[in-house]
Amino acid sequence: MKIRTVLIALVIAALLFPNYAQAQPSSDRVSTWPTAEQVVALTFDAGSDRGISEEILNILEERDVLATFFLTGHWIENYPDDALRISRANHTLGNHSYSHPDMTTISSERIREEITRTENLARDVLGSGLRPYFRPPHGAYNDEVLRVIAEEGYEYTVMWTVDTLDWDGATADQIVRRVEDALRPGAIILMHVGSGTETADALPRILDLLEEREYRPVTLHEMSQREPEKQAYQVQPGDTLYGIAEATGVDAQEIARANQLTDPYIIRVGDILIIPGAEPEEVPEDDPEEAEPEETEPAERESTEPETEEPTEPEEEEDPPQDSEDPAPWWAFPGRIFRLLLQGFWDLASEGVRFLIDVIRR
Repeated sequence: MKIRTVLIALVIAALLFPNYAQAQPSSDRVSTWPTAEQVVALTFDAGSDRGISEEILNILEERDVLATFFLTGHWIENYPDDALRISRANHTLGNHSYSHPDMTTISSERIREEITRTENLARDVLGSGLRPYFRPPHGAYNDEVLRVIAEEGYEYTVMWTVDTLDWDGATADQIVRRVEDALRPGAIILMHVGSGTETADALPRILDLLEEREYRPVTLHEMSQREPEKQAYQVQPGDTLYGIAEATGVDAQEIARANQLTDPYIIRVGDILIIPGAEPEEVPEDDPEEAEPEETEPAERESTEPETEEPTEPEEEEDPPQDSEDPAPWWAFPGRIFRLLLQGFWDLASEGVRFLIDVIRR
């Protein structure tokens, strides 16, 4: 009787918790865009003063390069002419909050206000909104921040592959070196337009470096229009890094390094992970598949003379593995339930903590 009660509880939990997890929207966190093409996104945060924005825009215009600018509402209010120039030059725009707070330390209502106030300002001043790109101030976010961002219509929470540290007094040489060390397909480079940076001195050298290495600078909009490459994986409810590593055949630490994950390896539903080495492994698999039609064509021609035995044999050989994978074995069911239970308990605990924090703050 007790066993039956436990089994019923497990089944109910498996049905309820996934629905609960799926009911919580989450903006996709992207730090390196999943692509094998040699393109990079130059991104500039405009959060405080006007700084060197005019110099940055002049350089981009002279080099015929489009970039992505994340604007705070405060910056749009204080420098509407610069914001208009960015917009009219067809640079991609993103939301960077209104007053640049650490969003993990404020209430959900305040997070929403920071986002919507800036979105409305952009529409009033620039004539268009900032969706679907959001960059959290200080790079600070948690599950609740990602949920509110998604609810406000921002599909992507854009982080970065490399922080040039221009805001922290890095010299032009150091900025260029950091970009060079982190250069990879789909890299997102973080820079700033504020005063006290040497970004304007470094930018022409970065563009020369990209040209020398045969990389093309693009906007996030152009990058996001591209089809995701095969080495990209979007985290699903119940996934763990080690489970993804086992499924893809790539070491978990390699995946962690490629996505700049730190121990403990925390991944969130909706995250897009780069799976290093996945595409090269698929290339040799594509070659035999491309060779199969060449072999099957003569095989079919030969089979027309005697009988159609040769085409049917490979089909019979391929069927068993497909049959063995499609129906899930009964012993896999408890493992799936266990993963779903963990995901559900984690979500409930997170919601409870957030609720208590909100109550305490009030």
